[in-house]
Formats: sequence, C-alpha cells, structure tokens
Amino acid sequence: MTQRVPDSVRAEIEDLYYEGLTINEIAARCGVSKSFVSKYLLDSDLRDARRVLTATECDQICRLYERGAQISAIARLLRVWDSTVCNVVRRRGLVKRVRPVQRDEVERIRQLWREQPNAYRIAKLTGRSRGTVLSIVREHGEYYPRDCTVRYEPDKKHVWSYTMVRGG
Repeated sequence: MTQRVPDSVRAEIEDLYYEGLTINEIAARCGVSKSFVSKYLLDSDLRDARRVLTATECDQICRLYERGAQISAIARLLRVWDSTVCNVVRRRGLVKRVRPVQRDEVERIRQLWREQPNAYRIAKLTGRSRGTVLSIVREHGEYYPRDCTVRYEPDKKHVWSYTMVRGG
C-alpha cells in the first residue's frame, strides 16, 4: 500500500518552489523523493518540464564566461545544469576554453594508468575528463582496445594483436 503525502507537505513544496529552491533542496527539506517533487510540480502546472532561459540570463552567462568564470560556477549561480550553460556558450559562438595539460600531469596520468588502467578513476583523481585521460594514454602508446592482448617481443617496444572474443 502506498503512503499518501499529506496536504501540508504539498503546500510546503509549493511555498519552497516559489521561494526559488531547487527540486533537490525541496525534496531534502520535505522528506520526499526528488521524483515526487518534480511530478507534483508538473502535475499541478507549477513548473514547466524544461526551464527556458531568458535573454538576460543568456547574456549574463556569456559575460561571466568571457570574464573567466567556470561553467560549473555559472550553473550554480543560475541554478541550472552545467550542460545548459555549455549549450548557451556554444550557441552564442564563444570559444570553448581548454585548460592545457602540464607535463607533470601527463606523467601522473601515465603512472596511474600503469597501476590500474581505469579511465574513470584516473579522471576523478586528476580532475580531468575521461576523454583527456584516454587521449594522453593513447598518445603515449599505453592504451589497447579491450579485445586485444599485449605481447612483448625483445626487439620491439610492444605488439598487440586481436584475439577471438569466444576462445582467445
């Protein structure tokens, strides 16, 4: 049997939403799930399925980005997802900033890869994206596709060859 949410909690959800709290914050304060808050607000026509940014907010995103603010900081300020900020930046034609990788970072990534080749873990430890980690490892010849085995031969640095998935 499902547990019914009292009307007092529903009223509190509406009040908190009008105060400008996010769905996650409302759910934490009211002791209900995020999906319940989202569905309740949509069903009661208090919230659109997607929040549309105003032209002023888009301009503010561009100004902050051009001044050097991080995408995550802008997203927190405006209470939107990082991807929303990225989309505005891309649509407005701003050049994406890329933080250059230093030599000591490259060496650390390579060392972590040798210890345990897990791109997700290394990305989290180094503060870089998974794609950056994989491109560095590929660039230095330390990455091999999953369905291949590495053979070391005395005269060559390394040789890898594909194996059958079933039998190897």
